[in-house]
Amino acid sequence: MDKTHFDSLFEMHVAAPLVSVGFSRFGLSLAIQENDRSVALIRLGGRMAAAGCISHILCFRHTYLPTLNSGDVLEGFEPEVFSYPIKARPSGRGSWAVSSFKYRPQNARYDWEKFCYSSLGEVAVAKYLRKVLRRTNSLVAWSREPGLVVKLVSQISRFGDGAWMEQQWLKAYETANLT
Repeated sequence: MDKTHFDSLFEMHVAAPLVSVGFSRFGLSLAIQENDRSVALIRLGGRMAAAGCISHILCFRHTYLPTLNSGDVLEGFEPEVFSYPIKARPSGRGSWAVSSFKYRPQNARYDWEKFCYSSLGEVAVAKYLRKVLRRTNSLVAWSREPGLVVKLVSQISRFGDGAWMEQQWLKAYETANLT
């Protein structure tokens, strides 16, 4: 399968359905902001890119959390993956194949997903893309759960590795007085 064919399938099975429920496009990434919550399906490039493949990651953050690069609160889409406490593989493969999302410290590096489509047929690619759509919709639903802030503060405090970014998130949650 060539890139043009893959892009049309991605549009049909992932991008168009997500845009129809409120996601916006940011280059090749997609994100939705609802109240103080942001879910993003971020397309990765650079050293993570390869011909005939896509590399991407699914992320969640509260919009009042500081960003990694400036430490400021950013309005709108945050492209920096390290600014998101929750990072997951879009299809749920591997260690992220759990029904709920949980905080795992990924402050020095993160587990992203590479999907190589060039040797696959349309049926296999469409099946993978439908998993990505379901997983993205699952993260949006999870982000709406009552008590999520308390759960995240507890998980970052308990499972975090004391990274600077984690401390900034905990301060922001405390300042927001939502715990």
